[in-house]
Amino acid sequence: MLTQTLLSVKQLSQRYPALSERLVRHWIATNCDDFTVRCTIKVQRRRFVDAEEVAAWLEDHRGARASPDTRTA
Repeated sequence: MLTQTLLSVKQLSQRYPALSERLVRHWIATNCDDFTVRCTIKVQRRRFVDAEEVAAWLEDHRGARASPDTRTA
């Protein structure tokens, strides 16, 4: 993990507008598919996100779809 790619959640959302702060914080809080473990580092109370790892994580999830709705009408 290089320090040039470590960003705060706010900086990440400013650099990549498609990733809102709310969305990234949700991924961190729920550890969505090991997002927290793979893409973040915690320093005291602050959580930093590795932008390169986020890009790799997103690439791994490219084309992944939510399971189809199984409700009956």
